[in-house]
Order: sequence, then C-alpha cells, then structure tokens
Amino acid sequence: MQEIRRCSVGEIINLRHRVLRAGRPIESANLTDDAAESTIHYALFEDGKAVSCLSLMHSQLDSESAWQLRGMAADVGLQGKGLGGKLLKYAMDDARTLGFSNLMWCNARITAVGFYEKYGWKVCSEEFDVPLVGPHFKMKVLL
Repeated sequence: MQEIRRCSVGEIINLRHRVLRAGRPIESANLTDDAAESTIHYALFEDGKAVSCLSLMHSQLDSESAWQLRGMAADVGLQGKGLGGKLLKYAMDDARTLGFSNLMWCNARITAVGFYEKYGWKVCSEEFDVPLVGPHFKMKVLL
C-alpha cells in the first residue's frame, strides 16, 4: 500500500544517504535547515517504508521568497516508476496552499533535469558544479 505524507527527517535520512550520498558518512545526508521549524519533509511510503523523499525549505531566489526543494531521492530499484513524480506533485500542491511563496526552485543534477521538466520546471542558470556531487542546473517553477 502506498501513502504520501509529511514526515520527520529521521524517517528519510537513510533513503537520502543510500541514494544521494552513497559511500560517504551518513551525516553527509543531513541538510542545512533540516531542523528548521519552517522546513517540511515529505515521503512516499510503500508498506510503511520510505521509498521516495524530498524536503522543502524557506529560501530566496533572485531576492524573492521561494521554497527550495532539496534532498529529492527515490530508491534506485524504483526509479522511473512514477513514484518521485507523485511525491513531487503532492509537495508542490501542498506548498501552494501554505501561502509562503508561489515560487519553488532546486539545484538539479544534470541527470534529473528531464524529470523536473515533465512537471513544468525550467532551467534558470548556467551549469555549475556541486563539490563531491557533480554538475547541476538551477531550476524553478511557479506553483
């Protein structure tokens, strides 16, 4: 059975680590502002296990208040099956109702650009490198 809901960072840290920071200490999967009161963590659970996750944090883009999407991950064996898309749509819809901002942005790995584009996101930067992670583009979407 699938369930999408808000969750604690503790419920998703192992998934983040496995998918986004494999081979590095688990602490590397902790993100700045994970514990901030305004941060919202989401996960898609299958049979009680988090299989896709993301976090939304209060931020700015070009001096405008915006949600920053961080730590988006899906279990490697389940990627390409639509779970991440379901979760992303859920989080975007939820953020739209909260009134903080109608703008959302992320630093997307080059391999994820096509995924975000399917949900209306647009590249808004030149390619840049995130140390220890690789090449990225900044992307944004209006909610």
